[in-house]
Amino acid sequence: MTSKIFLLCKARNEVNTVLERLRDRKTGGGVSEQRGVSVADILDVWLDDSILLAFKSFVNSSLQPDIVSTQELLSFIEVELWLSCYSITPTAFYASENRDIYPPMWTAIPMPRYMQIL
Repeated sequence: MTSKIFLLCKARNEVNTVLERLRDRKTGGGVSEQRGVSVADILDVWLDDSILLAFKSFVNSSLQPDIVSTQELLSFIEVELWLSCYSITPTAFYASENRDIYPPMWTAIPMPRYMQIL
């Protein structure tokens, strides 16, 4: 499946949801319940196999011959999420004096590999 077809399929799902909510409001359904976006929803979109494969191919195109595995790529994304949550730089996250402040650093992808992928 090409990326254009994949994105169109995702957009169709979004359009159907929006139209359903509009119909509910138009027919007097009132303010519909605001459904939150679950973690599973995010993973379904952003970590879909085709997106992950495209991302992995892009990263590997500049890492020859030391290619990244799928698990390393997922670990890299995890660190990116931690950096976003903590609002810090990779240097601060990986600093040994901050190990107690940022516990995920203990199990994160090693900094040299993170920087190589970055």
